[in-house]
Amino acid sequence: LLLIFVLSLLLYVEFFGTIIIFSLITFVSILYFYILKGKLKSLGEKSLHHSAGHTKSLLQSFGAIKLIKLFGKENNFISSFKFHLKEMLNISRFITVVSGAPRFLLELFGVLAMVLIVLSMLKFNKAPNEIISILAVFGVAGYRLIPSANRILVSMQALKYTIPSINLIFGDFKLKN
Repeated sequence: LLLIFVLSLLLYVEFFGTIIIFSLITFVSILYFYILKGKLKSLGEKSLHHSAGHTKSLLQSFGAIKLIKLFGKENNFISSFKFHLKEMLNISRFITVVSGAPRFLLELFGVLAMVLIVLSMLKFNKAPNEIISILAVFGVAGYRLIPSANRILVSMQALKYTIPSINLIFGDFKLKN
C-alpha cells in the first residue's frame, strides 16, 4: 500500500524520473538475485550437509565416549567436528555478507538514478528551485522505499538459501504419509 502511494506521488511529481529510478532499482535487484540464486541454493545444500555431519559427529562421540577413549580415537572425532563446524562458519560468513550487500547496492543505484534525473532536468532547462524540490521528494521516497526493497531482497535470498532444508522436511512428511 505504501509502495503504491509513494509511486503514485512520484509519478505525479516527476514521471520520467520515477520511471528511471524504479526501472534501475528493479533491474539491479532482479539481476542481483539471479546472479546469487544458484550460489545460495548450493550453499543451502552444503550447509545442510555440514550441519548433519556436525550433529552426527557430536552424537557419535557422546554415544560411544568410553570406546573412543579406550581406543584413543578422540582426534578422529575432533577433526570431523572441526571440519564441519569450519565449513558451516564459512557458509554463514558468506550469507551474512550477501544479506548486507543489497542495501548498499540499492542506495548506490538510487543515488546514481537521482544524479541522472538532475542531469536530465538540467538538460531540459528546469529551474533550480524545481530541481531541488523534486530531489527532496525523491529523497524522502527513497528513505521510505529502499529499506522495504532491501527487506524483500533479503527475504528472497533467505528463502532460496533454505529451500534444501524445506525440501528435506517435505520429503520426511511424504514418507510418513
